[in-house]
Amino acid sequence: MHSRYLAILVFLFLSSGLFAQTNLSIGLHSGILVSAFEDQDESYTAIPVGVYFGTAVSDNVEIGAEASIAVKPFEEEVGGITTSISQTIIGLYTRFYFPAASFTPYIRAGAGYYLGSAKFEGGGGLNAEIDFKGALGFNVGAGFGTSSGLYAEFIYHIVERELEKNDFFISEPGGASNWGAYVGFAFSIN
Repeated sequence: MHSRYLAILVFLFLSSGLFAQTNLSIGLHSGILVSAFEDQDESYTAIPVGVYFGTAVSDNVEIGAEASIAVKPFEEEVGGITTSISQTIIGLYTRFYFPAASFTPYIRAGAGYYLGSAKFEGGGGLNAEIDFKGALGFNVGAGFGTSSGLYAEFIYHIVERELEKNDFFISEPGGASNWGAYVGFAFSIN
């Protein structure tokens, strides 16, 4: 739990430096995450909300800080036990824009600190929540923005997760990659 507070402080520190820059853009988004976990039989979905703070470093390049949290976690039920997996991301990104007539497509890459927990319920009164160890992860994606401020993007998150030491389960590091489709609104402060 303490690693979440540390990650939030790091995000605030990184993004606060961007407020001193001109051409600051702020974006809010939501969408859907779909699991691509290692050894899963089927995909599970989650609903994230997020924010980014970016600044243009050239005509076609933006760098920034971003944060996202799954307000509806990934959920699966196996053998009467429901597992809910939450995900929080605090990270940095770079976007490379390709100006076009009515919209602006871009590609992006980023790195971040991935946090979360797994909650287990059912099966004879089982009720446990165990944090994941914080993990460095990466992401790549593409999207487009419009002159009205609306934007859409697809991001693939590449991360490996492991539960903190606990008395219930033995945990090995495992792939917890997922992909997201987001829609959002951005505005600029000059």
